[in-house]
Parts: sequence; C-alpha cells; structure tokens
Amino acid sequence: MLPATLNEISGLTWDPTGQFLLTVQDELGVVYFIDPHTGAIAREVPFWNEGDYEGIETVG
Repeated sequence: MLPATLNEISGLTWDPTGQFLLTVQDELGVVYFIDPHTGAIAREVPFWNEGDYEGIETVG
C-alpha cells in the first residue's frame, strides 16, 4: 500500500541506478523516489509549480 501522498500519481519508472521507482504526483510538481521493497517514500524532489503532470520516464 502506498502512502496517501501518492494518491494521484502519474507514471512509474526506475531511477537510473535501479534502486528506486520514480513517480510524479499528478498535481504538485514533485518527483517521488519510492523504495520498491517497502513502498515508502525515500526522497521528494520538487521540479516545478503545481500543474497537471501525466508521466515520467528515465532516459539513458
């Protein structure tokens, strides 16, 4: 079960190290690093203002 903070996530991908899952909260402009073993939020990285973000992808 994911934390309530992740109620409206859009997209899911692995971080470049393969250690965390990355997701975007649909309305807040925040990328969350999720521990795939526990579902806990390991890190939050704001990237822009509130909006309507619909995906995330690791490139490279």
